Amino acid sequence: MLKKIGIGLVAVIIIIQFFQPTRENPPVVADIQTNKEIKDILKRSCYDCHSNEVRWPWYSYVMPVGWIIADDVSEARREVNFSRWGEYETRRKLRKLNEVKEEIEEGKMPMASYEFMHGDSELSDADKSMIYQWVEQSIAELKNPVVDSAKIEMSN
Repeated sequence: MLKKIGIGLVAVIIIIQFFQPTRENPPVVADIQTNKEIKDILKRSCYDCHSNEVRWPWYSYVMPVGWIIADDVSEARREVNFSRWGEYETRRKLRKLNEVKEEIEEGKMPMASYEFMHGDSELSDADKSMIYQWVEQSIAELKNPVVDSAKIEMSN
């Protein structure tokens, strides 16, 4: 009986390998524009879920783990996709910037499961401080955009 259960389990594991999720990286159409330090932190700690530049690890091709990872990436992109940041309206950018800070402060991002598999993704105190400063500066800039005098002169 135990042998039949074992054989059945192995058969199921083999069969589910044929049901792969969609793993895609659509074109980067409006990537977030920021300084190199912030961009490096985002790429190291956020882009594997929150961008169209996901580095799909080997274990994302092993089911059922692959289904979980593909679902996590899909959900993360719906929340915020830095590869499409330039398409967001100001109101959405403001909301997402506040959420970025809040999620990091609460220790929710990067996710513990991601940090476990990607040790270099953990945010240091210095990284967090830089992100918080960037968030505050970005919010201020979005709320008080600098008027481009060249555009004003051209419209007159």
